Amino acid sequence: MSNNTVNDNSNGTGFHPAEMIPLEKYRISPVKNFVAMLVALLFIVIAGYLAYKYFLKSGIIQTNNNGEITSGVSTVRTDYTNYGVNEQNVQTDEFTIADENKTVIIWIANDYKFGDIKQGNHNVKSGDTLWEIAEAVYGDGSQWVKIQNANQNSIGFTAGGQQSLIYAGQTLIIP
Repeated sequence: MSNNTVNDNSNGTGFHPAEMIPLEKYRISPVKNFVAMLVALLFIVIAGYLAYKYFLKSGIIQTNNNGEITSGVSTVRTDYTNYGVNEQNVQTDEFTIADENKTVIIWIANDYKFGDIKQGNHNVKSGDTLWEIAEAVYGDGSQWVKIQNANQNSIGFTAGGQQSLIYAGQTLIIP
């Protein structure tokens, strides 16, 4: 028997040699493989170009005269308090880039030390996290769950579905 045919006679089903199928019939030529690869590559390039043009036209992506992406759309909380750069050049949440007339908002986590916050009510400041508050109150950030449990009705959910979203101005009960 040659290697170019299929014969399932070994399992005792009784195939007749006339029922043997040549494998060459099912082989795809290298030329067809190459053409299929080129068609797939062309499809991907066209889809990418069309997506880029769509986002460019919709204003989600903005470019300069050289075609470089300069900015895009982002989401900012509507209840966010704008903090500006002060005269003392203290680290703040918002600053303006000179000569570009752009405002950039950066979130910076507070770095509390043990004892900085006492049990009772705490007014959340920009940069507070449950972890940092727990470090300040209990000396251990992993105890943030205690604060979350005490404030379940007022703590929101993150995009990932975890209940840990707090915001500046919110009052938390620290057990």
